[in-house]
Amino acid sequence: MTGFLGFAPIYVNGLLAIFFVFVLPGLVLVRAFDIPGFPQRWLAIYLSSLVANHALVTLIALFHLDPLTTYRVVAAVLIAALIFMMARKVAAPGTPAQPGTSVLLLSDVKWMVGSLVVLGFTYFNIWKHGVPNIFQNSDPVNWNIWARIWSDGLFPVRSMGYPQFIPTTWAATYIFIGSAEQYFAFYTYIVLITVPIVLLTAILGRLSWRYAVSLLFVFVWFVAEIREPWIRSTLQEGFPDWIAAIFALGGTALFLTNAPEGDFDRRKIVTALLSLCLLAIAAATKPMHGLVAIALLIATCTDAARYLRGTERNRLIAAAIGVVAIFVATYAINYSHLAFRGMPHYPVTELSERLSRAANLLNSNFTLPFRILLVAGLALCPFLPRVRWLALPLGAGLWLWANTASYDLRNALGLLLITAFIPLFAVARRLTTARGATGERPWHVRDIAVAAGVAVLCVVLTLPLALNDEKLKQRFAHEQMIRGFGIEINQNVEKLLVRGCTVFSVDAYITTIAAFQKFLSQIRFFHVADPLSDQLAQQISESAGCTGILYPPHLTHPTILDFIAAQTKARGYRKVVEGSGMTLLVSDARP
Repeated sequence: MTGFLGFAPIYVNGLLAIFFVFVLPGLVLVRAFDIPGFPQRWLAIYLSSLVANHALVTLIALFHLDPLTTYRVVAAVLIAALIFMMARKVAAPGTPAQPGTSVLLLSDVKWMVGSLVVLGFTYFNIWKHGVPNIFQNSDPVNWNIWARIWSDGLFPVRSMGYPQFIPTTWAATYIFIGSAEQYFAFYTYIVLITVPIVLLTAILGRLSWRYAVSLLFVFVWFVAEIREPWIRSTLQEGFPDWIAAIFALGGTALFLTNAPEGDFDRRKIVTALLSLCLLAIAAATKPMHGLVAIALLIATCTDAARYLRGTERNRLIAAAIGVVAIFVATYAINYSHLAFRGMPHYPVTELSERLSRAANLLNSNFTLPFRILLVAGLALCPFLPRVRWLALPLGAGLWLWANTASYDLRNALGLLLITAFIPLFAVARRLTTARGATGERPWHVRDIAVAAGVAVLCVVLTLPLALNDEKLKQRFAHEQMIRGFGIEINQNVEKLLVRGCTVFSVDAYITTIAAFQKFLSQIRFFHVADPLSDQLAQQISESAGCTGILYPPHLTHPTILDFIAAQTKARGYRKVVEGSGMTLLVSDARP
């Protein structure tokens, strides 16, 4: 496959991918709007770039376009438009005298640097795990498979209805590099869980230091609270649940601190749209946040009708609906192309047991003080102006999680973060008085200069990947073989596949290993926790010749264990290797 710049190495094309996903489209789109504050303007650039990329990948699949050619054309058009606007200094009515600039304050710099330091400690396990890294566990592996399908200009027809914002974001990196290396997709995950918090603390810091500290404090406390090792590991391994949680928290914090109170000026209008966009992205990652997004949409339209008049009111309502409509449309387009529709099966049938499991998860993961904070957040919802909008979506969302998804805590991360933020916001609001002019000296910085700084920062932070293509591919192949369930299991599976064996596996990770790609037709996937299906029994029973089964005995449903035991006697399966909780059985001769 050819990369974005055919003559450039994978590393250079990967850098271009990161810049396109997070900067270039927004740099052009935001230039037409009056957003003078630096943190607010760059959050708008960041979010509009993400939305544009998500829509573009979806449209490529819808209209059967060539992904690489389309991205080349779009990038060329965006660069040409940016150069033209810079040369002509074209600005829409109402934009500042110097389009393409923003006002940066010293306090902005302090908040952004301070939040980066705080996140540096909070994300210690991520750095310990390794950056850059690859996807090797559960959801990130499956979502990365969908990303590879999107990068080919196709719909992931077996994605069962899961939202596709993250896969389409990762897909752009594969389109740009023209290869299977996952490092740049993993880098986008790091940017997605870091940049929103950094910019949001600067935005909130302009209103009150208490708001910014509350946001940072509740997030750090929340991450530190989680005790279950597997849930803690999801942050470092690239689970999209954390992206949704951070975007949901950030969108809610902007909404709560942006009460019009009779003064619905341009800054507050922009903030309202940014808040809604953050929640829409959270919902396009994890649907549970859609309840909060709908509530914020209604609240924004209500504020517009109450505090604005005429054209300005109509524009805000249209823009708010438009932001949400983009994500509704892209989801509907993908959903219409699905071959299978459904959601994860929750085997617990009794409502009382489901609620009990949800309560046990909360009690086992959070200390008593944090649980009190959560209860206080829910209790305060109906009584605080502005916060009332969250009462129904939070209550309904947590009930839905407890009833349908309390097999683990991931689907509730965002809702719990929002709930925990409410008491801290209430206290900060009570103690905050109207803030006058700070007297700080403003610095007028050009977007293009900041973009150049971002590009340099990208180079510095990705230097470990500054290798030629051959060495980068070798590094990726080696890391894939030693990850997952370990090099011993992966090497034995490879030996079976080379021999022409059919391998039944509960681990989707092996289907992503580059060395196994030519053997994908020999790999069959099955769900370990589900009861034995007639289809799986028939497939294993009728598998001719050499057959392998890779499964975790301690997690496998009893009906499947009984079937494997019967097959072992009937066909002479033997244990080839055991490790990391997995067992590899094979019939026929040794691998």
